[in-house]
Amino acid sequence: MSELITDQFYILDWDLSQLGDMDFTAYLVEFDQYEKTIFLPPSSLKLLPDDIQFEADFMYLKDIDYPVSDVTWHIFSRNMLRVIESAGTFDYLKIDLTMINANVAPEERYDSTGNLKPDVISQDYVAVVIEDALDIFDFDASEYKTDSDTRADVHAITKLVVDVPSGGFPPLFKLAAISNTLFISKEAKLACENNNITGCRFKPVTSLQFKV
Repeated sequence: MSELITDQFYILDWDLSQLGDMDFTAYLVEFDQYEKTIFLPPSSLKLLPDDIQFEADFMYLKDIDYPVSDVTWHIFSRNMLRVIESAGTFDYLKIDLTMINANVAPEERYDSTGNLKPDVISQDYVAVVIEDALDIFDFDASEYKTDSDTRADVHAITKLVVDVPSGGFPPLFKLAAISNTLFISKEAKLACENNNITGCRFKPVTSLQFKV
């Protein structure tokens, strides 16, 4: 038996109006094998350097909590992450980032010892990785397409049926069957809206059904 409920969680997406005439808000400073970190899957974490840097225009970045990056990482301001955590606990990996002001010429960014000057960087942003996706997707009751016989790579979902976790939906989570999509609970969504969190939008999951 299932019941149609459409507001228990949403897709956390980027508000592309933040871009203006830019392609992205933040650009990763490339490192060896960085291309394997697109979407930042847990399997790529071992490739990350100790100091991960992005370049961004601070004129725009200062007003954005959920910036769009050229590597499609989920980057949060520390304030946005605190707001989401206020809606409940969840398991995640936090990766500290260094944002570099792209408006400062490269030759002017470093002091005499070769370190980045404090006034050209921001460490107010982190990347968030959900390592353990919820295995609650109902393959039999949901309606979707897949590119394999193993039911991997689920896409084009027209009806999503999931088992409700015993403790309810965490503030942020992923589904094992849809690994590149980040979901946000309605409580975390409301917290973000009440705290004027910027740079994100909350897409309803249409034809959403929960098994009860």
